[in-house]
Amino acid sequence: MSLSHLPFELLKEIFSHLDNQDERHHADNGYPTLCALALTCRRVSDVAVNTLYADIELMFNGRDAKDVERMILLNRSCRENPSIVDRILYSKIHCSFDDAAEAYNEFLDHLAKSTSLTTLKSEFYGKWTALQALYNYRERSFAQVRHLEIGLCNIAAKEWYLPAEQATRLCELPSLEILTTYAPIGGFGTESRPTATLAKLNHLHLFASRPVSAAVLESILPRTPNMKCLQLSVPGTATEVNREVAKYASMMGYDLDEPLCPAFYGELLAPVAASLKNLVIDTVNVKYPSHDGSRIDLSRFTNVTRLELSASLFFDTGKTTASCAWSHEIGKCLPPRIERLHLLLDGDQGVFWSLGDMRTHARSKTFEELWKQRLNTDHVDWLIHLLDRKRKDAASLKFIMIAEDPVADSDQNWRIVQWHMTDHLNTTASEAGVELAMKLRVPRLFESSEFEMYEDSWEWGADGTVSYEEENEAEELEYEIEE
Repeated sequence: MSLSHLPFELLKEIFSHLDNQDERHHADNGYPTLCALALTCRRVSDVAVNTLYADIELMFNGRDAKDVERMILLNRSCRENPSIVDRILYSKIHCSFDDAAEAYNEFLDHLAKSTSLTTLKSEFYGKWTALQALYNYRERSFAQVRHLEIGLCNIAAKEWYLPAEQATRLCELPSLEILTTYAPIGGFGTESRPTATLAKLNHLHLFASRPVSAAVLESILPRTPNMKCLQLSVPGTATEVNREVAKYASMMGYDLDEPLCPAFYGELLAPVAASLKNLVIDTVNVKYPSHDGSRIDLSRFTNVTRLELSASLFFDTGKTTASCAWSHEIGKCLPPRIERLHLLLDGDQGVFWSLGDMRTHARSKTFEELWKQRLNTDHVDWLIHLLDRKRKDAASLKFIMIAEDPVADSDQNWRIVQWHMTDHLNTTASEAGVELAMKLRVPRLFESSEFEMYEDSWEWGADGTVSYEEENEAEELEYEIEE
C-alpha cells in the first residue's frame, strides 16, 4: 500500500518520527525527509507540512546563528501565506542577543494570530519592551494558548523589570491555564487594577530566585477561583542580583528591600486557600534585612496536600529550628490535609548546627564535636511532636523531607548528605506511617558511615572560591617535611 492510501492518523504518527528534532540541533540539517514529502501529492503533503510546522523551536546565540535565518524565512512565509500559523501547535524561542529582537517580535506577532497554538515558551535576554507583540498584545491574540512560559534573563535596573500591568494582562489570555515566569516582576505604575475573573488559570509558577512584587499577587489571586498549583519565592520589593560562587560562576537571586514577613504571606495567599492543592514558597538565594518574628499560617488551606516551604517562614532566626520558641506548634500552622511536607533550610539556620558554626568547625577541623549534636534529641523534639498521631491537630502526613540547602556564596567547602538518622527518629516515623528523610550540610572533607553523599559543592576549587581546607592541608604537609 502506498503512503497516499494510508489513514490520516497513521500517516501523522509515521511522520512524527521523521527528522528527529534533537538531530536537527546537532547536525543543523533541517528536515530533509519531511520537506521532500511536502513536495509530493496533496494528501501526503498536507500531513508533512502539518508535521513540519507543528513544533517550532528556535535558538539564537553564537552557536546556532542559522536559527536567525530560519526565523527570517518563517516570517517571510507567514507574510506570504498567513494560514501557516494555524498549523503551529507548539513554539519555543530562545534569544540571547538584541540584534534578533525585531525578527523575534515579528514572529510573535504572527503567532498571536494562530488558531492552533496551545503552548508558547519565550525567553529573551533583553528588555521586555522589545517584544511588544507579546507583552502589549492586541485583543484576540494568542486565543488558544493554554500554557505560556516567559523568560527575561538580562539582570539590570528595576526599570527593566516586567511591570505588573503586563504580568497581570498575560494572565488574561482567554484560554490560559498555566503561566510560568522566569522574570523579575515589578509593581503597578497606575492606581487602576484589572477585575476580570481568571477562571481557567489554575497553575502559576513564578520561578525561584526572581523577585515578584506583592501587588501582582494581590491582583491575580483573588481572581483565580480554580487555582490548583502555586510556586514562588517570597514576594516583595526587591533588587535582583547575581551572587558569585566563583570568579566565573554566579547564581541568580535577589535582596528584599523589606523585612521577611511570614504572617503577611499567609494572608496574601488566602484568596486561593480553598482551591489550592500544591504550594511552594521559598527563600532560595534570597537575602532580607531582618525577620519580623512572625510565622506563616496555612491552616485555612484545606485542600493542600503537598507543601514545599522555607523553614524561615515557620521558625524564627535562631541558629537551629529547635531554638524557636514555638517549634512544637508548627503542626497548628500546617494545612489539615497535608500529605507531603518538604521543609527547606535555605539560609544559615540548620537542624543541629547553623551554617556559620559548620564552617567555623570545618576551618578548625573540629567538626567531629559538632557532629555529636545529631544524637541530642532536643534538636528534633519538634519533629517527633509533629509525627505524633495522637496530638489534636495531627495531619495526614505520609512523607516529610527536612533539607538543608547550599547557600550561594564563594565558600564552597560543603556537601549535602542524606543522613540515615537515629534509631529513635526512624522508629517514630515508622510507627506514624510517615516516610522521613533528612539532608544535612557538612564540611566537604568530613566522612561518616551514617550518611550518603547527595550533592557536592557547585564550584569547589574554582578560581575565586574560599579554599581554607587546601591551605590547612598545605600547612600540615610543610610541617611534616620540616620534621
